[in-house]
Amino acid sequence: MLVKSLQSHNKTIYAAALMVLSACLVFSDLGSGLMPPIDDCYFAQKAKEMIRTGDWLTLRYAGDISLDHAPFYIWLIAVAFKLFGINEFAARFFSACFGMATIIAVYYLGKMLFDEWVGLFSSLVLLTTGTFFMYTRRAMFDVTFTFWVVLALIFFIKGLKQREYFLLFGASTGMAILTKSVIGFSPLLIAFAYLVLSREYKIMLDPFFICGHLVAAFISAPWFACQYINHRVDFVEGHIKWLLFKSAVEHENAIAPAWYVKQLLVVYWPWLPFALYAFIMAIVSNARRIDSRTLILLCWTIAIVGMMSCMKVRKIHYIMIAFPPLALFSAVALNGILARERIRHCAAVGILALLGCVLLVVMTTPVKLPPQLREDNYFENLVDDTHAVALFARDHFSQDEKILLYREWLWRIRSTYLFYSDRDISGSIVDAQLFVRTLKEGAVKYGLTTRENFRDLLQLEQFRPEILKATESLILFTTT
Repeated sequence: MLVKSLQSHNKTIYAAALMVLSACLVFSDLGSGLMPPIDDCYFAQKAKEMIRTGDWLTLRYAGDISLDHAPFYIWLIAVAFKLFGINEFAARFFSACFGMATIIAVYYLGKMLFDEWVGLFSSLVLLTTGTFFMYTRRAMFDVTFTFWVVLALIFFIKGLKQREYFLLFGASTGMAILTKSVIGFSPLLIAFAYLVLSREYKIMLDPFFICGHLVAAFISAPWFACQYINHRVDFVEGHIKWLLFKSAVEHENAIAPAWYVKQLLVVYWPWLPFALYAFIMAIVSNARRIDSRTLILLCWTIAIVGMMSCMKVRKIHYIMIAFPPLALFSAVALNGILARERIRHCAAVGILALLGCVLLVVMTTPVKLPPQLREDNYFENLVDDTHAVALFARDHFSQDEKILLYREWLWRIRSTYLFYSDRDISGSIVDAQLFVRTLKEGAVKYGLTTRENFRDLLQLEQFRPEILKATESLILFTTT
């Protein structure tokens, strides 16, 4: 009895140590590094305009109504800006908070479904999943959304035994919808898939389960209804047609359907073999006899990866909510491999010691954790140069002064420039003659382009530039 008590006490200590180390790593130097234009600066700019206009209901970007996303995370950034000032740390703060909350929630879920060891190992796996960890340090929706999905499914599982929890399942789902719009219905999709496969059809008609849906609607519907009533055209065009239809179904840059599977085979190391083994074993065991513990994880993983694979636009962070069940699968496999209690204790101590060493290095040496995962160099390799140009514009241009891009896609530069300078870009022109003529007409006096494109402009006789700011990749100029 005493031995069991001491062992349980040790596992509690491990869990507490893990949470402390996780918090230190997630928040370590959180404010360092510039924010990428898509999506960090884009969301942060909306939050900044929310504070300046005082309108916390209608989202705006560059002064125009912009309803392409649900508002919850924008509200969080705005609150953080109020608390900490307008800076990178504030923009990322709540993503880091919800990252920590997700690690704790996954620990609880693993403990609830299996045992304390699975809970501990699953939270360790999630923390050390590179994609998840990096996105806890970005000013984006995905980690916050992941927390609401994990919480919703915790309440769903508890609701299977105690029906009142279905109301909290609905509340969490409502928050997921308010964070990620239609993708926020994911907990409902997973729940229905589980109920069908486990043949628990009666629960679908349970009053508490139905009321949970009403709670979700009560929390999420008012904002969407308000925007539809007050800004019908903007909401239909910007939210329904673009976000929910064109970007998901009609996007021109469609990727192969198996893209997410291929990406997981690349990025989900070192945990891929463990997750894959447990995933296959769960399919085999559930084919013989339903195991509610692993069936919910199968429904969760397959529903999310399958649903997002049907979309035309695919990025690895779009399946962020699949990483918790993968972490749980990995933990189940680890728990089985480390069959002896003593080995599990040694593994836990070793991994925690390794994380402690990483933290020590980060805190005592110039080595720092990267603030974000650079997954798209096309957008992110001009961030430093755009930031330098933005600071120059902020110091030398009036606030209503805009610049014009030459042969650069607007969204590659605009959000970074706008957030850091409080000045906008009027557009982008690809024709050299038209670009120079537009500058000479004087409606827009300043141009910005890459060094390579600037050399092309110099071939024009009528182009007489005055360089105002030159960086490694960009040149800001006017014409005489």
